[in-house]
Amino acid sequence: PWRWFERQDAVALAQKELKMPPALPDFYNIVLERPSEDQRGYGLLYVDASKRANFSSSLSHSCTPNCEPRMAVRNGRLCIILVTLRACSFGEELTFDYGAVTTSVEEYKLAICLCGTSLCRQSFLDFVASDATQQLLKRWHSPADRFAMLFDASVSQFRSEATKRETDELLRAHGLVLTSPQARGPQTAVGGHRDKAVGDSGGGEDGTPFWLRRFLAKALSEFVDKERVYLPIQLRLDGVPALAASQEARSLIEQRLQSLVGTHSCVDYVLKAQKPLLLKKHLDTRERERQREIREEKNRRRRERDA
Repeated sequence: PWRWFERQDAVALAQKELKMPPALPDFYNIVLERPSEDQRGYGLLYVDASKRANFSSSLSHSCTPNCEPRMAVRNGRLCIILVTLRACSFGEELTFDYGAVTTSVEEYKLAICLCGTSLCRQSFLDFVASDATQQLLKRWHSPADRFAMLFDASVSQFRSEATKRETDELLRAHGLVLTSPQARGPQTAVGGHRDKAVGDSGGGEDGTPFWLRRFLAKALSEFVDKERVYLPIQLRLDGVPALAASQEARSLIEQRLQSLVGTHSCVDYVLKAQKPLLLKKHLDTRERERQREIREEKNRRRRERDA
């Protein structure tokens, strides 16, 4: 996922430098989710439909779609397929629910839905910064809560093996931990990419740092799991129809999990990219120390000779 986010950051920076007005981002990408039942755990791959796609990537959104994208396995590889949800008439337009979310009011207002169905949500984006969402964020996941989780994760690496087992169990419950040593093979079913599962506490030097795994586990257990239960209730109390509340809650929870996995991928990438730089810095420091010792030895011998 870090590659897609890196591209999005570059686009945002270019728009800012060119002083371009706010606009809706491109929605031609689609997320391929490796199922949590896979022995390598849950994973993400962002598919750029401008490079690899067929006609289905051009289908319009509908709040009451007649199609749905699903993950499938074909010839040993994961892929995205489109299936119909009901019988379709000849000539009927094929549509699917984009399932995209935003925290931007401007984007939400610009994403006008024209599907015209009786259950139209008026936008093809789900607004996940609503009052109901913000209430739950303030209650369980405020900035202070997030810093507390990060602090706990940073010091937990010095705790007992029981803490590490608890962390792995929490991640495993959400499909984010490799289930067996055999699952750590170098290839995945997605285009031969390196495995991006979070890994367990028994991972070697190249595995995900324990503090990062601990932070993911804490965020899932102390916020996402609670939000999964209480968000639909809070939305209904705010007057949102039952079907719309269920849809918004489901989209948000899926986005939460994807965001956490994406964050793990980005942080893990940065940490691994730093290793060669840190190694070079370490070697440079050692070389400077060696040269300093040589100079000091020469100066010592010179002083002894002069004496």
